Amino acid sequence: MIGRLVGKIYQRVRGHDLGDLPTSVALHMVLTRIPSVARGVVFDAKSLRATHRKFLGRNVTIHNRRSLSAGPDLVIGEHSFFQCYGGDGIRIGDRVTIGAFSILMASVVLREPGVGISIGNQTSIGVRATIWGQGGVSIGDNCLLGPDVFIVSENHIYERRDVPIAQQGGKRLAVVVGNDCWLGAGVKVMPGVTIGSGSVVGAGSVVTRSLPEFSVAVGSPAKVIGLRG
Repeated sequence: MIGRLVGKIYQRVRGHDLGDLPTSVALHMVLTRIPSVARGVVFDAKSLRATHRKFLGRNVTIHNRRSLSAGPDLVIGEHSFFQCYGGDGIRIGDRVTIGAFSILMASVVLREPGVGISIGNQTSIGVRATIWGQGGVSIGDNCLLGPDVFIVSENHIYERRDVPIAQQGGKRLAVVVGNDCWLGAGVKVMPGVTIGSGSVVGAGSVVTRSLPEFSVAVGSPAKVIGLRG
């Protein structure tokens, strides 16, 4: 009875039917979700605005919180860090999940504000993700990003020998991940890359060049080995 009730509530909130859960699993979900909802309410109170429902894990740190916009039912795992300061801040769609120990930064260097990060509806990002939006990162709807995915949108300039690399500045190159993409565990996406909608990138791959829609790509650097369907 309890398991079915909790499953129905989860389906209404998150859009997935969990069926008739074991009572112990259902009670664990309730006991962990209530504190996460409470933390979301406190977050909104500190931001001086009422927004959509959020589920925040323990020790989630969000700097410049007024530059964070999110749709309903955002889930952020514990010990995650958000730096929202930047041109567009961090914009998140509906029913997005971001795994524990993730780092999302609209600006990596605060003296040079970044472009920002955009994440589409119903996208799921695994644990320990790192996304740097200095040059702009856009992730589409219904995407799956595995654990330890790294996305960076700026390169260091290093051509001169008479000036330390740290003093030569950077080159901003936006990254775009289309809709319905699956990036496997440990995938790294380099600056300036566009991953076409419907693409799959194998675990551990390093994407240095843009991929067409519906690509299946693997390797370092990633190469297209086929097309879905």
